[in-house]
Amino acid sequence: MTLVWILLGLLLPTLCGYGCVRATEYRTPVLQNLERWTLATVLGGPLTMTAAFALYNTGLIRITLFGMSAAVLATLALCGAAYACLGHTASLPPPALAPSPNMRPWLRWLLAAGALWWALKIGAAGLMLLGTPAFIDDVYDNWNLIAELDALNSMRATRTYTWGPDLSGTLDGAGGVGGRFRPRLRGSF
Repeated sequence: MTLVWILLGLLLPTLCGYGCVRATEYRTPVLQNLERWTLATVLGGPLTMTAAFALYNTGLIRITLFGMSAAVLATLALCGAAYACLGHTASLPPPALAPSPNMRPWLRWLLAAGALWWALKIGAAGLMLLGTPAFIDDVYDNWNLIAELDALNSMRATRTYTWGPDLSGTLDGAGGVGGRFRPRLRGSF
């Protein structure tokens, strides 16, 4: 299920970027399809995040799953409308891609190595995302953290904390500073 969310999280910003790129090209397409989709992938993430934080700063959304999803879908609708109004009416075919006779062999190898390095970094990041715990929920008593729950494992406590008197000698006079006794791993809550 996590893989489906990762793919959806990459697809929606990429579609936003594609609509923006096509609207920018307007009636004069200068990019090949591969170049256009690559630029859309690179541009889509920052575009949707900038729109989300702009909407957050204006008070229209909150930084929650639903707020961020609404921001991404609003950006997708805006970029889709721009593509439908401007980019979809392109009248010229894309230019033919001819090999460059001036490119040095060492430059080709350097570009190929850079592309391979980029692909390895994206693959490693994907493996890290799939291999790390998906969701840990924190439980607080006032300002004191008392447990960390594994949301994917029936809300089982993965770590609990015992609190005592803080620096003021009371349970919360100094906000709990210095009052945590010990964390306990895999305890019951």
